[in-house]
Amino acid sequence: MDFLTTTALQFKKQLGWHKARSDMLAKLVIAIIRVTTVNLAKLASGLNGRAKWDSKYRSIQRFFKHFHMSLEEIARFLVSLFPIDGGPWTLAMDRTNWKFGKKTSISS
Repeated sequence: MDFLTTTALQFKKQLGWHKARSDMLAKLVIAIIRVTTVNLAKLASGLNGRAKWDSKYRSIQRFFKHFHMSLEEIARFLVSLFPIDGGPWTLAMDRTNWKFGKKTSISS
């Protein structure tokens, strides 16, 4: 079984999502790894398949527009991937720095 199929099956099993949603999320995860960005236009280029770029781009847009992902479900799934026990845990997140021209602005 390839990585895409394995990942999609894990999403379907752990999150209880429909196969099409699980497959799309797995494809997006792989595309993010491949193109190293979350920019939807660039992700469309990183998706495998014979469909044209604009079709892939619209599919990504529909995925996020018409499907609500419970952050609690996603968090539970991510925690289940790692061999850690108990809790509580502390989530540490780094802030994002954006550049506009030569000027760096820090988002808060």
